Amino acid sequence: MGISSAIIFGLIAMIGLGLSGVLARDPSRRLGSDRSLFWRQVFLVILQIPLLVFFFPKDLSWQGLAWAVAVGVAGYFPIHFFYRAISNGRVGVVAPIANSSAVITAILAVYVLGEPFGVFRVVGLVLALSGVILLSVDFRDWKNSALLRSESGIPFAVAACLGWGVVMFLFRYPVRLIGPIPTSFIVETSALVISAIRLRSQKISFDFPDGYGRTFLWVGLAGVVGAVAYDFGLMTSAVAVVAVLNMTNPVIAAAYERFVFKERLSFRQVVGMFLAIAGAALVAAI
Repeated sequence: MGISSAIIFGLIAMIGLGLSGVLARDPSRRLGSDRSLFWRQVFLVILQIPLLVFFFPKDLSWQGLAWAVAVGVAGYFPIHFFYRAISNGRVGVVAPIANSSAVITAILAVYVLGEPFGVFRVVGLVLALSGVILLSVDFRDWKNSALLRSESGIPFAVAACLGWGVVMFLFRYPVRLIGPIPTSFIVETSALVISAIRLRSQKISFDFPDGYGRTFLWVGLAGVVGAVAYDFGLMTSAVAVVAVLNMTNPVIAAAYERFVFKERLSFRQVVGMFLAIAGAALVAAI
């Protein structure tokens, strides 16, 4: 699969993970990051079981299984840090930091895999990143954000950015060995186990929160679509392109708030959407 497949899967991942993230904000703040993350993982795992019937590989290698479990365990921590960030801090401050992880993934893809990423794609990456920042940041939030304090959410967002950047690159290895669907299922199941262990250690209730069934269902559905599309994108020869396209998912969050909640976008956000879309298009087109 080449660049055209990478673009398609990257766009689908952007839409799915963008919707999953914006839908998870309310339960994360009301229920706490650990409990909300646990039930997100439950729905993600359950919803992927039917997919295994059609995409279960004929030959499962122990190496691929080991890679998938390792990535799943490692992948839990950036998700946990992101949920801590959005539950502790202001979304307009922490979200663009966490979403910058694609820069790390792209750099790894270029220097480790030797993927071509010329000047025009670098310009596109800068435009997309600038658009994400403008779209997500209310600069007034930074004045009182207490940058390095945990209650600001920023240290957690930085940890999520670094972790996601590396983990999203490492996904490529189990995907190539056992396929996208089994990789996604094993990774999410591993993260679910780690999440359950954390709930147990923190003595947090496992009871399902009343009134959140539909919310977690949609969070799960969107998350499955985004995660599986991203994994299929890693089967292509353009991992960096998939990562950059996925980075622009705040465009989906802004569009959702505009059309569903009828919130007006500021001039800054409109400019941010334009830059993010233009940057993503430039990365994909060259």
